[in-house]
Amino acid sequence: MLMDNSENAVQPMDVDSGPNADRLSLPKELSAVCDEIMRSLQRDINILGENLPDRMAKRRALDKIRKETLGPGAQNLDERVLSSIFRVLLKPLCRCFSDPVEKVRDLSINLVRSYAPRVTVLPSSMHQIMTTVSARLAQQEIIEPSEENRLLLIHLMTELADLLGPKSGEGLRPFADEYIRILLKTLVDPYPEIRKESCRLIVKISSYAPKALSYAGDAVPKALLASLVHRHSSVRIEGLQALTSAILVDLAGLDAVLETLHALAEDKHVAVRGAVHAVVGRWLRELVDRYMVGYKLLPILYSGMEDDVVQVREACAAEMDRAGALYEIEWVDRVKDELDYDTEHGSGGRPRVGSRHLARDNTMKIVEAAISGLQNWNADVRARWARVLCTLIRFTEVNVTGYTAQMLPALFRVCASDEVHVVKAARRVAELHGRYVAPEIYLEVAIPQLRTGGGGTTTYRTGVLLVVSSLLRGSTSASSLDSPLLAHRPLELVLRMPVLVDALRDREIVGNENMAILKEVAGVVLEVVGAVLAVAGRDGAEEDVGRVRFGILVVLVQLLSVRGDQKVRGFEEMRSQAEEALKMLEKSFGSSETAMSDSASSELFKRYFCDLLSWLAESRTEWTSHHVLERATLMTVLNRAGPLAGEPDALGKALDVILGMSTETHDLEVREGALVILENLLRNPQGSFDSRQLLHNYVPSLLRDAISPALVWKAGLKAQRYRGHALSVFHRLVSGGEIRTRGATTLIGYIPVDVLARDGKQFKLLTKLAGCLEEDEGSMRLESASIVGELAKGSNKWDSMCGKDTGGVLLIEGAEYKVLYVELMKRLDDAKDEIRVEAAKALGELVKAIGAWEVRMVDVGGEEGKGKTAVVVEGQVVDVRLDEMHWEQMVKGMAVHMDDTNVAIQESVRDALCAVASVSALSARVANDYLASVRHRHRSSVYIDQVVVVADHRVVQG
Repeated sequence: MLMDNSENAVQPMDVDSGPNADRLSLPKELSAVCDEIMRSLQRDINILGENLPDRMAKRRALDKIRKETLGPGAQNLDERVLSSIFRVLLKPLCRCFSDPVEKVRDLSINLVRSYAPRVTVLPSSMHQIMTTVSARLAQQEIIEPSEENRLLLIHLMTELADLLGPKSGEGLRPFADEYIRILLKTLVDPYPEIRKESCRLIVKISSYAPKALSYAGDAVPKALLASLVHRHSSVRIEGLQALTSAILVDLAGLDAVLETLHALAEDKHVAVRGAVHAVVGRWLRELVDRYMVGYKLLPILYSGMEDDVVQVREACAAEMDRAGALYEIEWVDRVKDELDYDTEHGSGGRPRVGSRHLARDNTMKIVEAAISGLQNWNADVRARWARVLCTLIRFTEVNVTGYTAQMLPALFRVCASDEVHVVKAARRVAELHGRYVAPEIYLEVAIPQLRTGGGGTTTYRTGVLLVVSSLLRGSTSASSLDSPLLAHRPLELVLRMPVLVDALRDREIVGNENMAILKEVAGVVLEVVGAVLAVAGRDGAEEDVGRVRFGILVVLVQLLSVRGDQKVRGFEEMRSQAEEALKMLEKSFGSSETAMSDSASSELFKRYFCDLLSWLAESRTEWTSHHVLERATLMTVLNRAGPLAGEPDALGKALDVILGMSTETHDLEVREGALVILENLLRNPQGSFDSRQLLHNYVPSLLRDAISPALVWKAGLKAQRYRGHALSVFHRLVSGGEIRTRGATTLIGYIPVDVLARDGKQFKLLTKLAGCLEEDEGSMRLESASIVGELAKGSNKWDSMCGKDTGGVLLIEGAEYKVLYVELMKRLDDAKDEIRVEAAKALGELVKAIGAWEVRMVDVGGEEGKGKTAVVVEGQVVDVRLDEMHWEQMVKGMAVHMDDTNVAIQESVRDALCAVASVSALSARVANDYLASVRHRHRSSVYIDQVVVVADHRVVQG
């Protein structure tokens, strides 16, 4: 049994000494009641002060104390008696706060919480309570291991603050520093509920003892940072509420939490974002120094006004509206004139006057912060500051002009990145910038950057082009706004357009090999055409539009000339944008046509086709193998022009450019490019160069300057490819060997007969063709054989038309026949069957031409020449027919191929031998004799018999 001389023992007869000194002076009746209760609790009080092995003893003692003082039987107990008992119990109860048994600590804390609102001695007891609580919560390490008990202690502090604080805070003020010291620890407690309760307590302290909270400086906001970044959204929201009150008391901690607030404004939870915006809105209205820190707070609301959630955007707009309304009241002298004319606010128009002035006052510092933010390594941060600039520009409007030189380079760098959402936000900034800033201002900044490429990086130039296209879109869309100040933006843009178009025409830009740059060039041109279309038709605007239309067309045809396919990233987008721009440009020209195909001309090309050719001709002499785009552009212009290329003026200019490319002073690639262009356009001459049937007038120049030099054999694969293109052009000019008449001129295909006869001999075209029959490339051998066959066909028809008239020109002479048939005979042994078939067909046409030539030459030399194979005319030996040896060589060379396994070859050779058997009695006899001698060697004599029938018939004719 415990001794009564314990320090907690009650000595009722001596109230002025020992523990009873803590008791209040009570009336006699109340003192008796108090003494009775204390006697019943004395042993329990003693137990609370001892370290007993029985872990349940203190729990039973605390339960009894609660029952005797706060239980149902003590409901009518006078508060003075209860206060007297509390003074005695406080010390042992506080000792139990650190008891090893968790439940004892729990019961003791709850007991103090229960006494607190019912006693009158709470102020005098606060020192004991707070000292004990501080010992449990404010240490460097966590002393109280139980999360629930730590939470109970915070609840106790909150209840004590509610009991003492409302009375002007006098009772709480002496302990406010202790509160702050404890809260600085509990705000970073790992238990979320403790953090939330601590944040609520901060709000109460800011109300009850603001001066004490201000003494803490930025310590409380810094401690709140842990709650602001907590993984639970509810903790973050409570932390924001606490931060609101702490900053309203003392602004010192704002800088410490500002970046965190920006991050919370992008929180994935809508409630957190809404709480941040509400906090900032309250600060803008209630902070004493709110206008000094506006540049720090406004960006958070501005970012929220670009939020994806409509409710968040509306809430931010409402906060800005309230801040603007307060500005109008406090700075009425600044805004009173504008307020008289503010008719747009509230009807979905501009922000209110006060909000606009508030933005203008802070523009410089916000722009500086935004430019720094746009250079941040974090893509989300860059996107956030881009959204801030979007809203800032809407509030500052034309007043942002002075910051163009600072903002645009930052946007160029941002748009050069790969993050799609960042680029999208930056382009939105540029679009708004273009809406409110005059084109001459932003183009003065952008064009030098476009030309230099920001020091040489390709991605930077891409960023410049992206921003420029957005700027142009903004200027074009400004006309749709109900603002007289902005309605003329598109016309201003068109006036400044020549400078931009000249920059785009630079070889470093439109001639760049990087498809990303070309795609953005197409985007810029599309916006340029949009601006042209926006002002087309306005009074006095046509002259300005006309000055830029040709430059735009030049850029477009170069873009459309770029080679690529869907495998090249960005090519299809670039091509699509360029085509769309071309259609829009056609509309701006006033034509009813809305589209153009590659083969159809338009009003636009009718107007500028010759100008395009002149522009190409200016630089033609400088073209080298590296000027691929220029050659492709010429091809595109001619293809797009369609029948316009055959107009008298246009045809001459076009062929002058092509022939100029064919001179020996140019690289082989340039000369080859000229032939490629001719080759493509001559596939459909009626739809291009020969649309007015004037092409034959220029064929002599083509033969002399382009085709003949190219057919000269030179070593190398490049030279071989060059000859191949020359053969293709020649083939298309011969055009099947058909004889046609245009006026007084007789043509074979598109080549005048006299030109072919004269130049063919002068430049030895047939000799060069014979050489091409020996090319390594099979397609060239095939085409050469086809050309020889078609020339022979034309010669046959020409000689047949002339009859025995020897006064006309000869397309093919005897010596040339002797060379050609030998070369064609070699091709009958070619490795490729298609070439053998074509050679046999050409031989057939050649033999027929020989027959017509012999008929025409029959009277040459008079009586002395009859029966001879050659005669002398004016001192020159002239062949007039082939002798038996040549016919025998032909028959022998072809007969063996009639036993070939390929039926197509057998039939082609049979047709050629039939032609031999039909030429003359001599050739028929030679064929008949030889075929009869080899008939038994062939697997089938069907084809031989068919030739013999023809030969017999010709022999009978004589």
